[in-house]
Amino acid sequence: MHCLFCIALPFFSIYTACAETTIDSAKLLLVNQEYERAENILVRAMAKSPENMEPVYLFLAVEQTRVLDYESYNIEAETFDNRCISTLAILNKALPLKKGRDNLDCSFYIGSTYGGMSLMQAKVGSWPMAVKSGLSSLNYYKKVIKTDPSYYPAYLGIGVFNYYISQNLKWIPFFGDKKNEGLEQIRTATKSGFPYSVVARNSLCWILAETGQLSSADSVASVVLKDLPNNTIFIRLKARIALWKKDWPQAIFWSKKLVLLSEKRMPVNWSDLFSGYQIQIASYDALSKKRICLDMCRKVLSKTVPDPYNKIPYVKKHQKFIADIQKKYSGQ
Repeated sequence: MHCLFCIALPFFSIYTACAETTIDSAKLLLVNQEYERAENILVRAMAKSPENMEPVYLFLAVEQTRVLDYESYNIEAETFDNRCISTLAILNKALPLKKGRDNLDCSFYIGSTYGGMSLMQAKVGSWPMAVKSGLSSLNYYKKVIKTDPSYYPAYLGIGVFNYYISQNLKWIPFFGDKKNEGLEQIRTATKSGFPYSVVARNSLCWILAETGQLSSADSVASVVLKDLPNNTIFIRLKARIALWKKDWPQAIFWSKKLVLLSEKRMPVNWSDLFSGYQIQIASYDALSKKRICLDMCRKVLSKTVPDPYNKIPYVKKHQKFIADIQKKYSGQ
């Protein structure tokens, strides 16, 4: 899972002290997964300063982060796409009126909006649309970097495109495989300030894990969790990395924390909840803890997942895994 927004250490203590009426406090709420509170602040900010495009983009970024966090893209992709179109209309109207740094920022927001569309379209399998949106995003990011090579957040969008979406464009002459180039661009993006280094480190962490660099991925997640100890996005990463490393005690520790925090969230993050249980059960299964596995399987499968969360693919996937483990031990 690749979500938005690792925290830049020099900024953390500053933003912690921010009043809840500032855009900076909305950014802090975002990385703490308090999406509704962040949106409320941004709505007030847009009403107070309609010429400021930062809250316009951040409002969309909060929504994108929430959808990816809950992995509810298959049930919210169309709504999100429409919000992107509305956001682009505002940003494109404002861009010609912006000068200097404001123009650069607005261009970045447009590129990021196209990037968000591309990511969501890819998540639901609309690859032609994802490529089209991704190429639009890429053009804006390249313009930003050409003007200011130190505009580090833009490197993330280019890096994600080159690492993931470019794999579907290998057939284009001279395009080729840009995975390595994309990875280095994502590493560059980790130099970004608050809050953009969050998504950069999240993306980096997943790529390291996917390519078998589990210890490096674990280190990235651990750095983030020193400042955001209850961030379930990185807790889930820690739990799954431990599972892949076959470090059963650590997998159980982090997955228990994931379950506890997921149950407390409003609404409940059912994808994280079942992910946590799946990791626990897989770990106890590896340890041949039959009785614990059976008891936990029965407990989890007795839960009724409300609409529309029961339509989330990962919820169904984890439910099937747990049901298979229950069936395995029930027959013994």
